[in-house]
Amino acid sequence: MKRIVFTLSLLCACSLTAQINLNDLLAAGIEDAQRYTTDYLDPAAEAVVYGVTGNWANTAEVKPLGGIEISIIGNLTFYGNLDDKQQFILDTADYQNIQFVDGSTSKPVASALGDIEDVFVVVEDENGLFSQAFEL
Repeated sequence: MKRIVFTLSLLCACSLTAQINLNDLLAAGIEDAQRYTTDYLDPAAEAVVYGVTGNWANTAEVKPLGGIEISIIGNLTFYGNLDDKQQFILDTADYQNIQFVDGSTSKPVASALGDIEDVFVVVEDENGLFSQAFEL
């Protein structure tokens, strides 16, 4: 349950800054939208996990009754090579209702940590009645 809440809150935070229209992506179906958002958010979620699991140092000193400790703690995390995490390969064979406009079968697309421009996809609904092209 905590993982679902974390993923949804991270998705909401990233969707505010993302350049895709999630409504169009959701028209492709739940499975396609879930697969794309998982691939899109994995690097950001991994970075958050590395940041949260950093070591925090607090005193083990016992406080008097009603006493509290106020401190400012800094945390710095190094997250490997970001070049590997800024994009992922979107293979249309893994998706049911998403294709590239130019007809290619796989391309690198931006993750939540990266920015690749001019990648256009066509999304169809599960019944084939709706078709929408947009830029990822």
